Amino acid sequence: MLEAIIKSQTRVKLLTLFLLSPEREYYVREIVRMTDDNINAVRRELANLESFGLISGQKKGNQQYYSVNQDFFLYEDLQKIVLKTEGVAQTLKKGLADLEHIRCMFIYGSFAKGTARWTSSSTRPSKRLSLKLKESHRH
Repeated sequence: MLEAIIKSQTRVKLLTLFLLSPEREYYVREIVRMTDDNINAVRRELANLESFGLISGQKKGNQQYYSVNQDFFLYEDLQKIVLKTEGVAQTLKKGLADLEHIRCMFIYGSFAKGTARWTSSSTRPSKRLSLKLKESHRH
């Protein structure tokens, strides 16, 4: 849904990655793997996001690490938009769309409050959830 407002799918993926995991730092190759995007597109969008201050880059050894700037003036607003459009609710909606027997679903706790944080150092939960939904749909 956010792609309707932001034309770059890579930018949407980066916003989702950084805003749903604000405490994390990512290096470029890790971001490429997690977003499944072209490295040049990722580098271009990282530069765009860094140019206006939403993310910041820091060199550590041979790697360039990026993290979201939680002091950015639109940080909370952008995070709320991402949670509403690309967060777990949207993932569930997309993943369950073709399952006819589900009539009602509830989201509660930190997800409903909009305060959920991803803490896993591996794949984003929405990606894992999508995979699990696809697997369970086969059975």
